[in-house]
Amino acid sequence: MKQCFVEKRFRKESLDLIKKINCIIEEYQEQGYELTLRQVYYQLVARAYIPNNERSYKNVGNLISEARLAGLIDWNAIVDRTRHVRSNSHWSWWIILIPLWLLFVYLPIGIILTRK
Repeated sequence: MKQCFVEKRFRKESLDLIKKINCIIEEYQEQGYELTLRQVYYQLVARAYIPNNERSYKNVGNLISEARLAGLIDWNAIVDRTRHVRSNSHWSWWIILIPLWLLFVYLPIGIILTRK
């Protein structure tokens, strides 16, 4: 669904690249595929439309974001397949560490101090 939220004027080069991006997206949608930003970027590189470097990747990401806001690229055309976090795993080690600390540090000190 293309929907314009922000009026923006693009340079001719940017409009040409947006057209190429839309052609790539449509080509893969016809085959039943959904593309990520990275896949669109590498298709642009493989077709020699842009160079393969970090700056180009950032520029394509910014261009796609602005083109979506301007209603030139379908919001649903590019998917985000990031990993989904199931739990806050970095706290789980406390569950094991605290009882071990009590067992091996606190209790022996208490036993030593209470001996006469």
